[in-house]
Amino acid sequence: GGRGPGGFLGDENDLALGCVGAFPFAFYGFQLLGGWKRRVAAACGVFLVMAIVVSFSRGGFVGLACALLYCILTGSHKVRNLLLAAVSAVAFLLAVPSSYMKEIYSIGETDKGTADSRQFLWLTAFNIWQAHPFFGIGGGNFNYVAGGHTPKGGRWDKPEYQERNWSGTTVHSTYFQILSEFGLLGILSFGAIAVGHLRGVSRIRRLAHRRRSLPKKLRDEIELYSGSLAAGMIGVLAASAFLSAAFYPYV
Repeated sequence: GGRGPGGFLGDENDLALGCVGAFPFAFYGFQLLGGWKRRVAAACGVFLVMAIVVSFSRGGFVGLACALLYCILTGSHKVRNLLLAAVSAVAFLLAVPSSYMKEIYSIGETDKGTADSRQFLWLTAFNIWQAHPFFGIGGGNFNYVAGGHTPKGGRWDKPEYQERNWSGTTVHSTYFQILSEFGLLGILSFGAIAVGHLRGVSRIRRLAHRRRSLPKKLRDEIELYSGSLAAGMIGVLAASAFLSAAFYPYV
């Protein structure tokens, strides 16, 4: 039904996030492996995309698009990758149900539905951060204090916002979750981890390209893992904008 087995693979967005992080390994595997391993990588890639579609997660779609774009722009055989992406995109649009595309198009509808309530929760997290700017309210505590920091006035004076206690809800954004629970110190630390990871794998990748004395098999392995780890991180970071995943193990 588009859901994961539980834990950090629980609901539809959780499932999509995990598949987004795994997809680049299938992409680079298809590029760099040979024989039956290449066919298995291709099958895994198709399976992961199907799982993201079945989840109906808009955040998962955004994460997949960002990861795939990175793979295409930084991988070898760029022209071939662009042609393959174009053919795959056409096949994707023909294969997915119209209800899925309708869900994806609703990303732009920011003034109604879940997008509206998420903005309400993000403002709540921002209010918590303003009250606790340096260290935040403490890990996992957004759920307990959200009801006392909700925005008031203007578009938020609707009964569905003011006549409900919002304590017990999640913020639906890793970045606002970290900002409210760990403050400025937390968001800077998280940023340093992500940037450090991306810079590290990029440096390894460049070194492998320059050192032509390395065996081809080793260079291909470095390309596979460094490219996958970078693209996976980018996809997870993009999808995490819409999911409270600060304590998930991916980063």
